[in-house]
Amino acid sequence: MKLKILGIAIVAIVLVFIGSKTTNEGLGSIQGDGGYSATTTSASFNNRLAVVKKGPTLLGSVTITGANNAVMTIKDATSTTDTASTTVVVIAANTISGTYTFDAQLTRGLGIDTPGTWSSGYTVTFK
Repeated sequence: MKLKILGIAIVAIVLVFIGSKTTNEGLGSIQGDGGYSATTTSASFNNRLAVVKKGPTLLGSVTITGANNAVMTIKDATSTTDTASTTVVVIAANTISGTYTFDAQLTRGLGIDTPGTWSSGYTVTFK
C-alpha cells in the first residue's frame, strides 16, 4: 500500500514538473532559446534601403567598426518602397566606433539605409 502511494506521489511530482516547463523566448539582449542573427551589407547596398528581415523583429545592436562620414538610418519597414516605414535609429556621421545596444521591437521588419558616402564597416544584430 505504501509503495502504491509513493508511486502515485512520484507520478504527480513528475507531471507538475513537466507542466510547469515553459519556453524562454528571451527579451532584449538577454538570450532565450536562440541568439541573435547578424548582418552587414556591402557597398552595393549603399544609397538605398536594404530590408534584412520582414515581420516582427527585435533590433539588438549596431556595431560601428571604423570612421564613418555619413548617416545610417534603421527603419521599421517591410520593403524598400514602404511609405509607412518608421525611422527607429539614426547613426550620425562621425559616430565613434563601438557597439550601441537598442533592444527595439520592430513590427514591420528591419531595414538598413546607408547613403552612397557611407564608408565605415558595421554589423547589425537582430532576432
